[in-house]
Amino acid sequence: MVSTSEISTCIQRLLSEIAYRHEPFPPYDADFWGSFHVWISNTLGPASSWGPKKLAEVEHSAGSIAERAYPHASTVLKLLFAKLTAMGIVIDDSIEDEAVYKHLVQFSVKLYRGEAQQNGLLALYHATLKELSEVYGEDSVLRGLAVVPWINYIDACLMEKEIFGAERQRSKIVDPVQLRKFENEDALALKL
Repeated sequence: MVSTSEISTCIQRLLSEIAYRHEPFPPYDADFWGSFHVWISNTLGPASSWGPKKLAEVEHSAGSIAERAYPHASTVLKLLFAKLTAMGIVIDDSIEDEAVYKHLVQFSVKLYRGEAQQNGLLALYHATLKELSEVYGEDSVLRGLAVVPWINYIDACLMEKEIFGAERQRSKIVDPVQLRKFENEDALALKL
């Protein structure tokens, strides 16, 4: 049996070798949390179909992620990332709603064509992407690194829904001939 001191020595050695350093959570930022709470209550709440309990959960989750991931960012930048994270959570959890899905499918097309988003949540998402883009001014590299992943996030949610739909469809196939055909189509899709 390994002793506690041996385990402790091994853990300390591992942490030392990977250059781990503990950083405590940043101190409470009243400007960030106050502004984010107001935005959740007055903007995201009305744009989504979520009630107060779910909104409080998304506020805590998205705010904590932004605060922890960007401890040295300005309050403005942390707020933008927290807003996008909160909307991303709502969008991902709403994708099974056919009314929301219908608009999600058109998000990128409308964005690239410069057309208005018809769904309130997606219009808010798009407006927040514009705000984030403006933060980076003339720096197209940073703007691309900050904004493009949030655009691609919508398409990734749609892809995830399609993959799960295909898996559900496959699990319903009981005829071996149909199953082989489906597997051949899957193999072809993977090659493309």
